[in-house]
Amino acid sequence: MKMLAPHPAAVERNAELDRLGDEIADLAAHLDAATARLLDLIREFAIAVLHPLAVGSGG
Repeated sequence: MKMLAPHPAAVERNAELDRLGDEIADLAAHLDAATARLLDLIREFAIAVLHPLAVGSGG
């Protein structure tokens, strides 16, 4: 059975979809890293605020 070559428009569309998928994955990785950093900063801030309160209350 003879195989037909893909239509040039389909090849171009698939390449664009691959590019978009790669960009989405890259941005998702950046969001994941940024979220982790944000949570670290929030935890550090909370400890800095709460620690003096605990020390000052005798606990």
